[in-house]
Amino acid sequence: ENAKTIEEKERELAEKDRLIAELRGSR
Repeated sequence: ENAKTIEEKERELAEKDRLIAELRGSR
């Protein structure tokens, strides 16, 4: 169960990182 939670959190962080990268790229 914990493993899944960690994987989910890592996935969320990766998505946020991608969004931030896109925003920075736009500028």
